[in-house]
Amino acid sequence: MAVKEPKSGPKIANFTHRIALCTTKDVVDQDGALVLVRPTAAWLWAAIRQPRPSFLSPLGYAVLEEADRVTHIITIRGAAGIEISSAAWVYETFLKSPPRWYKVVGFSDVDKWIRMTCRLVERNDSAQPSNGELSAARQDVAL
Repeated sequence: MAVKEPKSGPKIANFTHRIALCTTKDVVDQDGALVLVRPTAAWLWAAIRQPRPSFLSPLGYAVLEEADRVTHIITIRGAAGIEISSAAWVYETFLKSPPRWYKVVGFSDVDKWIRMTCRLVERNDSAQPSNGELSAARQDVAL
C-alpha cells in the first residue's frame, strides 16, 4: 500500500528533528569477530511524519512487522549532497525521550527534497548511539 504524500512540499518550520544519517559497515575487531557498526555520514535537520503506527515490545524493539513496512516518512533537503543506499539507517536523538533507530526502506527525490520511507526498528534508552567518524580527533599538524 502506497503512503499518501501531501500535495504541497514541506515547510521549513517542520524541520524540527535532529537526525544522523548513517551507513552500515562490517568491521573485524581485535578478537577476529565480525561487528556491525553504523557510522554517521551526516547530521541533518529533518521533518518526520508517522502515517502508520508502530508496534514496539516492552524492550523497545519493533515486533509484528515485515521488513519493508513503512511506519515513518523522513524528509531532508535534497541539496545535502548525500547518496542514499540500501545500507542507510537514521538515528534520532532527543533531550528527554529515548533515541530511535529507523531502517531506510526506500527514498524518492521530490523537487528540492529527499523523502525517505523508513521503518522504526528501535526506541530504547539503551539504544547504542551512532558511532560516527565525524567526531573531533586530535591530529598532529604543525601550524
